Amino acid sequence: MKAMGLAAVLAGACGLALGQEPAGQECGLRITPEEAAIHLQRQAAGVYGVPEGPTPLYVVPLTMHVVRRSNGTGGLPPERVAQALVDANDAWRGANIQFCRAGAIRYIDSDALYDISGNETTALRNTDVVPGTINIWFVNSAPYCGISSFTTSSQQGIVMNNSCTALPTNRSTFPHEIGHYFDLYHTHETAFGTECVARTNCTTRGDLLCDTAADPTLSTSNISTACLWIGTNQGPCAGDGPYAPDPRNYMSYSRKECRDLFSPGQRTRAYATLVNIRLAQFNMALCAPPCRADWNGDGVVDFNDFLMYLNDYNAGAIAADLNGDGVVDFNDLLEFLNLYNAGC
Repeated sequence: MKAMGLAAVLAGACGLALGQEPAGQECGLRITPEEAAIHLQRQAAGVYGVPEGPTPLYVVPLTMHVVRRSNGTGGLPPERVAQALVDANDAWRGANIQFCRAGAIRYIDSDALYDISGNETTALRNTDVVPGTINIWFVNSAPYCGISSFTTSSQQGIVMNNSCTALPTNRSTFPHEIGHYFDLYHTHETAFGTECVARTNCTTRGDLLCDTAADPTLSTSNISTACLWIGTNQGPCAGDGPYAPDPRNYMSYSRKECRDLFSPGQRTRAYATLVNIRLAQFNMALCAPPCRADWNGDGVVDFNDFLMYLNDYNAGAIAADLNGDGVVDFNDLLEFLNLYNAGC
């Protein structure tokens, strides 16, 4: 009964049935031919390659804007804003990228921006912009689940549809849009040309990555509820066999509940984009001093942080090296326990 009650609360907050998504596009972002040419030039120059030297953990500040009606009602509830941050940090931990909320939630009370048709996106992304952060605007409804920005986009920031944000059935759209912000493309991208199933052209076609499978565009019609590819499409190139895409990749259009991983190449590209292109745009001091025991970044130190740290510790993740000696061992676990017991 409690679970059903929670579902009803979440559904009411969205204005849609739980798990129901907006008609229209999954993602509103498209790369223009001019942008594509710049990205290919960067690719050839190695801008998106492995950065030289150590790869420290970066904590990137986010500004969370919640759009409400003009009378102050509606809007994404604070607990779902917090969950969106948790979803982002869960998804991006393996890339050595984490996020903090830079200050309190900022509310925009506007009937004109509460439900947007798409034409209002530009006006919204020019409203209450906080420099030095990734600005996120949560709206009641939009014709897409989310829209983000490449480094080359004229409009910066991410707009999220509440009905696609931090739900039990959708933890993946927000990390997906952040992926675009760090110059990741859809796995079915065709702006650079169509990728062969054999990946013989994977550095210059598709999503420009060779460790993501060619993708004919996934959907609920070709991905089963068991998260399996059930399509029969044949590859576009001579000698190609059938497609074998990955339904788990965050940057696909797979079922939202199936997407839970970035490939190593995607993590490298995103990290390189952060270090080589975007780093100077952020005011990292907004995330400092970090509360290192708040492992999921939701602003509260609780047992969920302990469980999440323990997972990273057991996996030997570099972020779990709290004492900075280059080794994840029992001393790091003791350090975390000291921080946890101190509440920060």
